[in-house]
Amino acid sequence: MNIRHECYDARDDYHAQLKLQVAAQYDKDADLDTEDEEEECPDDADVADVLDAVLLEESGIGVWSQKKLDQMKEVEAVMQSAGWTVDSVSSQTRSTEDSFAPDRMMGPNKWKSVVSAARKEVLDSRLVNAKGHILAHDDDVGSKDPAYDGVKVVNDARVLPGAYFLSEFELADADVQAQLTEAVTKYSLNEEQRRAFSIVARHSISVSPAPLLMYIGGMGGTGKTRVIDSLRYWFTIRSEANRMAVTAPTGAAASVVRGSTYHSYLGVATGDRRAYAPRGRALDEARLRMRGVDYIFMDEISMVSCQDLYLIDKRLKDVTTLEDMPFGGLSIIVAGDFAQLPPARGLSLYSGEVSKVQRPRQSQTDQENTLGLLLWNLFVTVVVLRQNMRQTNTSDAAEDSLRTCLEHMRYKDCTEADLEFLRSRIPSNNPALNLGDPMWCDVSVITAWNTHKDQINAMNAIRFARENNRPLHMFYSVDRQGRGKGRVRQKPARD
Repeated sequence: MNIRHECYDARDDYHAQLKLQVAAQYDKDADLDTEDEEEECPDDADVADVLDAVLLEESGIGVWSQKKLDQMKEVEAVMQSAGWTVDSVSSQTRSTEDSFAPDRMMGPNKWKSVVSAARKEVLDSRLVNAKGHILAHDDDVGSKDPAYDGVKVVNDARVLPGAYFLSEFELADADVQAQLTEAVTKYSLNEEQRRAFSIVARHSISVSPAPLLMYIGGMGGTGKTRVIDSLRYWFTIRSEANRMAVTAPTGAAASVVRGSTYHSYLGVATGDRRAYAPRGRALDEARLRMRGVDYIFMDEISMVSCQDLYLIDKRLKDVTTLEDMPFGGLSIIVAGDFAQLPPARGLSLYSGEVSKVQRPRQSQTDQENTLGLLLWNLFVTVVVLRQNMRQTNTSDAAEDSLRTCLEHMRYKDCTEADLEFLRSRIPSNNPALNLGDPMWCDVSVITAWNTHKDQINAMNAIRFARENNRPLHMFYSVDRQGRGKGRVRQKPARD
């Protein structure tokens, strides 16, 4: 049955509003509230065709297009006022020490296979030291795999003094204490870093301890990566390098800590690629990589959503087959700064939109978000690093001022001295600063608008072509406004 619906209220007539906006493209001074929109845009005119016609007319630049052009001109003027020029640096003066040339030329598919083989070799190398560690699933899953040949269960029974079970018990093993001191000294850990390191290190030498769920926080430069390196060294000198795996949400973050993404290491699929299956090749490979792993260090936790944390917990439970323990009974140490990047998709671990209790009418996504938030609340061991160590080894007064200014910015507590320092770094106020200098010409420019970014990239493309005596090819694309598929977003449940 077809029910005819007519809208008699102009404020609810979206099609009429859209036609008025198109009409305004022809005449910027046109009143959008006029009722005589028929002359500007006939009923039978296709909105997309009208927009295309507007874009093709030189005098038909709309309000939004003009605003973008103004922003591009603005950033170009700012760059030029800072000393940026097209011919600022010649190709002869540019250093070529960092240039890279491959030893051999191969096609994209060949390079992809080479990278995949190298990646598999690195992951498999972590199995070398995994001796004597048997997971709960080994009897029924991995016993037929060649990697399990010759592996036997280690007898971990030992005699412990009665004082071990007292809260004031202190380590009396001189060799272990020497190893602790060596790791702390090698990486020059400060008091806060030493506290985080000691918690994990002493937990690793305890007998049958409860899983450690720990969060290491702090702004950039406080030494979170330093703690990771010291822990990696600690396990190495104890011939237990296989006990800790280092992961991160993105490839760039994983490369900084010399680890892997948790997607590839654990075989977790998230977002549109999610196709979760309890069994399969990805799970078997994850079990092999996780042999002997007791600690998983995850950096950049701010980029992990509630749903991602739930999926990680679910995957680790499949790996260890311990469904009744968070993260399959493994110890998880996470680090990051929640004032930095949020998750690319999903709700962050501190989001107030996630319900703390499950409700009968929740969607699957909302249920997983709730479970992820509850898992995050289990991280009760917290160490916050506050001392910025990034510029402490320099004697430059400007570096010290920058470090102090960044610390004050984080807490919205900038002083007049901080503002004066920032003003002194503006090229128009400081003749010593010039973007035309070789040391500054290729630095990254941080900007808040895509229009600024596009204009800066276009300017640098022209300069790069001139410096290298290469032609600059321009490719034009014609965009057409399409009709996207709408998706109704369910309102999250609240407490």
